Amino acid sequence: MQQVQAQTFHYLYLETEGGQPFYVRMQQKTYSSAASGYLLIPRLSAGKQVMTIGFPGDARPREYAIMLQHDAGYMLRKTNSGNWALTDLADPLKM
Repeated sequence: MQQVQAQTFHYLYLETEGGQPFYVRMQQKTYSSAASGYLLIPRLSAGKQVMTIGFPGDARPREYAIMLQHDAGYMLRKTNSGNWALTDLADPLKM
């Protein structure tokens, strides 16, 4: 008897504090957020995910890496220094 294993996919939810629109480049695809600053990326494999996040009119997109083990959500927050930080919605102390 042959055993079949299904690949499990996860989704990634991203939003910006203040609802600023943004885009994400990941796995040779570009995703644009809603005008209100949120984005849902479906069908991602478990493991390390590297993404580039940028904002319209900003020439400096930033690269982020996360370990995706389950469905996850992150908030993009502007720091006191003016940079964007990615915060895990399930565990705000974890970056």
